[in-house]
Amino acid sequence: MTLLHRWLLNSGVVAWALLVASVIAAGVMAADRTPPFRLINYAATPAPRGGLAFIDAQVHRDVRRPCAVKFSRFLIDAAGTRWDMVPLSAITADGLRAFEAASPSRLRFPVEIPRAAAVGPATLLTSLAYRCNVTHDIVPIDVVLSFRLDVLP
Repeated sequence: MTLLHRWLLNSGVVAWALLVASVIAAGVMAADRTPPFRLINYAATPAPRGGLAFIDAQVHRDVRRPCAVKFSRFLIDAAGTRWDMVPLSAITADGLRAFEAASPSRLRFPVEIPRAAAVGPATLLTSLAYRCNVTHDIVPIDVVLSFRLDVLP
């Protein structure tokens, strides 16, 4: 063993350097809090109870980052009743890139209005939890989208 090798092993310099580098890397990843998705504007078509409303939104997706998302969607009708529309679902980073390629900067989807929903203004809420790196397993990047639409008789 060389003198330098023996010194490194005995002093723990390598261990300390690895520890410091790991802490710095974790800090950089944890500081990444910019949402990879932004709603710019939208149009919502009204629909009768039991019918289909449509959301057509202009969005910005940052597909350069390897972000996956878990999301759920629910409707709050004019009476304040919460209707679960989409149970917790997940989309991989590749899936999000495919969405962007198929419909650049657009988000279009139908919303089936529950037959028992109250007539009047309603709010469709989508809760998104993005994971762009391992620190987001602990504290994801949360985005909440709110779409106002009208439920017709």
